[in-house]
Amino acid sequence: MVVQVDNTLEVDLSSRLTDVDGDDAEIWATVTSNEGMVQYNPISGMLTATYTTPGQYLIQLSASDSDGATGQWNMAITVVDSMPLIWSNDGTNGDIDVAVTDMYFGMSPNFFVVQLSDVELSNIVATWEICNTQSGICWERGEVPIDSSTILTGQSFVAVNPETGATLANFDEVKLKMTAQGTDGFDYKSSTITFLAEEEPGAEVPGEGSGEDNEQSGDGDGTSSEAGGVSGMVIAGVVFLVILMVIASLLGAMLLRGNKESQPTVDWGTETAFAVPAAPAATAPVAYAPPVAAAPAVQSVPDYTHLTPGGQYVTGHAGETVYLSPDGTAWTMQADSSFTRTS
Repeated sequence: MVVQVDNTLEVDLSSRLTDVDGDDAEIWATVTSNEGMVQYNPISGMLTATYTTPGQYLIQLSASDSDGATGQWNMAITVVDSMPLIWSNDGTNGDIDVAVTDMYFGMSPNFFVVQLSDVELSNIVATWEICNTQSGICWERGEVPIDSSTILTGQSFVAVNPETGATLANFDEVKLKMTAQGTDGFDYKSSTITFLAEEEPGAEVPGEGSGEDNEQSGDGDGTSSEAGGVSGMVIAGVVFLVILMVIASLLGAMLLRGNKESQPTVDWGTETAFAVPAAPAATAPVAYAPPVAAAPAVQSVPDYTHLTPGGQYVTGHAGETVYLSPDGTAWTMQADSSFTRTS
């Protein structure tokens, strides 16, 4: 016999105990069990048992008649959290079969599920998650209710958050599981299966170059190219600031040298002569050096939950995880799972 955790198993023993040579009403029965809440009502003949943890349990039943004949039996009870929904691996066996399309970078996966077994189910829900295998972060999740009659012929749904519309990227995988309730009173649950995102056949792999200096090429989703562009802009900005500082220093030195008067020359011969000061030259135009912009203060957040939602995770040139925020900023994941703004 099988019962679910915290549910009560009821067995009518009065219909199961028979005295072959006497009156059934004179049978006296008792039950014993070291685990669970087990009770027997000798008047109604009803046995009840409730368990709070899953496992295998035994109930010992003893009975005797008016002639003193006795008998003993062991009742095996299986207690479960839920009944399993088995994924089919050949489209024939198992309870649920699934097929997926569009498991490519830049797309939203489309699932098709169909019930193969004859178990009567209700309250069926398909739960999906999109996780990044490199960072370990699951960044999208959704639940899809499925009609109990539709699943018998098959139902399709797309794993996408309608609020963000985010699509798959490199290192992403989709996790899928099913839950339901059976008309037999049991909860039904499947195991979690995963599908890894791939590069669409015929498309260039994002982040891989075809020429020198790792230049981007192809018609991929462009996320790696965008991350590389952000890094290049940061480097170019730093170089530009350094050049401005050097030019400003040179111009300042030239202005100071031009404003100094000629120093007298001393003749250590028969007399001391001083050079006559030269007439002041026309005022030279003063070059204007634009102010050097200060480098932006380093910004960081302790983890991904503090980032602006609606962005996209990509992989940088050095293999680091970069989050591209909707406001145009880029944040690089650090070793302690914090994120530092890099653009």
